[in-house]
Amino acid sequence: RFVLIALFTGLLIVLVNLAWWIYYQKTETMLDDQLSRRLTAIAESARVLMDPQRTELLAAGDIDSYLETIRDLESVRRSDSLSEVFIINENYRYLATTVLEPDSVYFLSGLHADLIDSLFYSEALGAVLSPSYRSGSLYLRSAFVPLIGPEGYVLAVLGVEANVDYSEALAELRHNLYYATGLSLIGGLVLGILFLLLQRRISRAEQQLFLGATHAHLGRMVAVVAHEMKNPLMIIRGS
Repeated sequence: RFVLIALFTGLLIVLVNLAWWIYYQKTETMLDDQLSRRLTAIAESARVLMDPQRTELLAAGDIDSYLETIRDLESVRRSDSLSEVFIINENYRYLATTVLEPDSVYFLSGLHADLIDSLFYSEALGAVLSPSYRSGSLYLRSAFVPLIGPEGYVLAVLGVEANVDYSEALAELRHNLYYATGLSLIGGLVLGILFLLLQRRISRAEQQLFLGATHAHLGRMVAVVAHEMKNPLMIIRGS
């Protein structure tokens, strides 16, 4: 009986914790999908602002195109609460960016080089997304789209970078789940120990009751036997 109850309790704890972690995984996936769709839509919308002629002039260093592009990129950054909006060439050099950088080379080129190169050297024209990455104390994610020149070739890549603002909430939820899992295991262990102690007391009480009943039954048997043995003796004496 104790083994069955212990197995049931352990299975219940496992199922409850499994449900908690499945909920966490689904929440993380849902938020990640929403951010992916948002970044893709923003990148595609920003690309519409960059017609092929302006892209060619920007790549050639035209100052008027540069100033106009900076205004548009900054408008996109503010309206969508982004960390950075930028345009780079095939050498990962900034053609325009909403953040003043000490270096003219895109500082995450080593991390995103494969994604950026895939836009320059393939026929795919859709947006590509990076996985979440850490920059200082922030978790960020980027989306990239190619910018086409007048001749139909990719002249530059536009990137949008957003803070993964739900990362702290997910981290807090994950820590709470760790605590809940630990407390449930400790609680199950404590309940198991208490149940074991209670079961032992019950077993001892049942044993004492059984022994008491056995002694009483034996006492009655002895009295009956003594009574039966006494009756023949009285008959013999009377005769």
